[in-house]
Amino acid sequence: MHKLVVDKIVPVEQVGSYRKVQVVLRNSVTGEVGFRPPMFTEVPYLIDDFLRYLNSEYGRREHPVLRAGVAHYVIAAVHPFTEGNGRTARALATLILHREGYDVRRFVALEEYFDRHAENYFGALMEVSNQTVKLEDRDLTPWIVVFTKALAEELGKIKIKVRELSVDIRMKERVGKQVALSPRQMKLVEYLNSNGEISMGEARKILSMVSEDTILREFKYLLERGVVAKRGSTKAARYVLKK
Repeated sequence: MHKLVVDKIVPVEQVGSYRKVQVVLRNSVTGEVGFRPPMFTEVPYLIDDFLRYLNSEYGRREHPVLRAGVAHYVIAAVHPFTEGNGRTARALATLILHREGYDVRRFVALEEYFDRHAENYFGALMEVSNQTVKLEDRDLTPWIVVFTKALAEELGKIKIKVRELSVDIRMKERVGKQVALSPRQMKLVEYLNSNGEISMGEARKILSMVSEDTILREFKYLLERGVVAKRGSTKAARYVLKK
């Protein structure tokens, strides 16, 4: 896996090979040593022990997301390679998720998420790694919180995209053309799809951050484009999806 992720990036003699030197991780701003990985002589044994755990019956009892998070941390902490440890850690975590029921490889890019949240990412890794010298004595909670939050946010984005696509397809089937919907209009249409009709009172609960006039403008947009129909002409009027 390391060979694949660092191809043409690091010197050939380092590709797919455990490090043969001691390394330290320094703060890019201050130059201070932030973390000292284990001695290179320990690397093969630490990785072997970890893979035995990961593939054991005991290790497989853990939730796939936790297994992926732990795997990422161990690779980052042991730092088995001179370069490319972060790439390898993220690749291994993604592989575990994919093989254990979370087929996220085509939709979720943890690499991009952690690039956008680099301070939290490296901060959590360092916080755990500097607790104690012994890997097995560390409390991984700060890192697991960051890792699971990253996955939850990325999966949440996919859920929103799928919902938007689903609504877009249904609207096209109903009105015979594609209708562009804003996030507020999307919420109203989703409610209609689930409940059949909606009143102004219900709409105010869904869009609690905007005024009634704004909600009326959203309904007017949907009415003009043939997405909804209005029943009644007073404030007690109800809106339904147009058939």
